[in-house]
Amino acid sequence: MEGKIGAAAVLYQDGRRVKAIRHLLGKDMEHTVHEGELVGIALGLHLAKEARGPIARINISLDNQVAIQSVAQCSAKAGQHINATVRREITALRAEQERRELAESSDDALSDRVTSRMELTWLPGHEAAEGNEAADEEAKKAITEGTSSRDDLPGWLRHSLPANLSAVKQELKRITKTEARDRRRESRRFKRAAKIDETMPLGKYLALTDGLTRREAALLTQLLTGHTCLKGHVNRINRAETPWCPHCGERNYETLTHVLYICPKYLEARSEWERTLRERTEDLSEENREMENRRDEGERLSSGKNRRNNATSYDTKRN
Repeated sequence: MEGKIGAAAVLYQDGRRVKAIRHLLGKDMEHTVHEGELVGIALGLHLAKEARGPIARINISLDNQVAIQSVAQCSAKAGQHINATVRREITALRAEQERRELAESSDDALSDRVTSRMELTWLPGHEAAEGNEAADEEAKKAITEGTSSRDDLPGWLRHSLPANLSAVKQELKRITKTEARDRRRESRRFKRAAKIDETMPLGKYLALTDGLTRREAALLTQLLTGHTCLKGHVNRINRAETPWCPHCGERNYETLTHVLYICPKYLEARSEWERTLRERTEDLSEENREMENRRDEGERLSSGKNRRNNATSYDTKRN
């Protein structure tokens, strides 16, 4: 939203909204949504520590499964400093709850004391839960109105968070692609290529030619565009006197279609090419037939099993 990342948490106790806290991480070119989710968890833990009295069950709900899973994992990835902080907050919250329980429990009740339960719950984003909607609204306020009061924030959030490496790399990649596209559009080559296709070079085409040599890629491009050394094209750009095929004579344009499918000079090569294509097609057809046979066999076995199950069920009912 507006190119920024915000996070928020709303505390509910006994079904009643108690307090909300929000934090603006910064621009999305320096931070990620995943970071925002982790900061939201940390803010929820901070609010839980401020709640009065011992709490039997602490539940933090959010609509991001990856954030929940990452809290339990420790790996060398961007944003792990926030993960480590969240785990420290969880440890501190547990210690605080135990202290409160000990302070409010009598000596007779110490043996029966039950440790408070803490859990992170995934809540589907499409479910209009009151707490989830309230947290979303507060996160939007973080972007439009800014961070909550400094005194309400945990100490580590009172200073700017370091830029996220993944976000910086993604932004750098975006800038590089934009500059490359603009530079390409300003070149004379693009103006000539745009007459054929304004989207050239396509990402799919670049991926296709990535494993080819320069000569192979150039040949493939010539075949796709028709800009070859054949006389049909060379004559069109005034580099040959006639467009006729040197093997077939006048009125036979030397084009890709003529060379690949018509010219008798390449009959032997064309026959070899067609034979290879037929063999590959037959191999594919054989594989398809085998797959269909296996599928049909599986369906027959499945239907036979279902019939046996139905017969068994029927006999059981009769008995």
